[in-house]
Amino acid sequence: MMTRQLIRGVLGLLLVVFASFAAHAQCSPGTILYHTPTNSYCGPDPNYTGQQQPQQRPEIWHDRYGALAVDTNGGTLGAAINMRSRSEAEKTAMDDCRAQGNTSCVLENSYRNGCTALVAHDAGYSFTTEDTLQGAIDSAFERCTKRSGKNCRLYYQGCSLPVRVR
Repeated sequence: MMTRQLIRGVLGLLLVVFASFAAHAQCSPGTILYHTPTNSYCGPDPNYTGQQQPQQRPEIWHDRYGALAVDTNGGTLGAAINMRSRSEAEKTAMDDCRAQGNTSCVLENSYRNGCTALVAHDAGYSFTTEDTLQGAIDSAFERCTKRSGKNCRLYYQGCSLPVRVR
């Protein structure tokens, strides 16, 4: 007899435990299971801070390249911007320089994910590459001033900035 009561008691306790797990599984987000002596119910969770944000996919950026080629005899410029590779930018700049009838083209500058500026002056030219266009222009004028200081004028400016693909 005692064994039967013990078995019934254990089964009853297991039934209550499993029923509470089942009820807890049915509570909606932002609620938790509350128990009273006669009932169990879902109510507000005081620790709930809002729906969990879906995990965002990481951004993916592709590099872009630029280059400058200068004709050492005639002073003309070949340029390339927004190319997918450094070699493509360099080849495009050289081709652009040669397409203007120049035979003495020299690759002066190639860069990735930035801006470049070329300032001409009485003693030749100065160029720089920086993260921003204004930074490149300011830096090129600063070099011009230190190098020659006379008749500094912006001859070329361009940017090849990374492209967000996702």
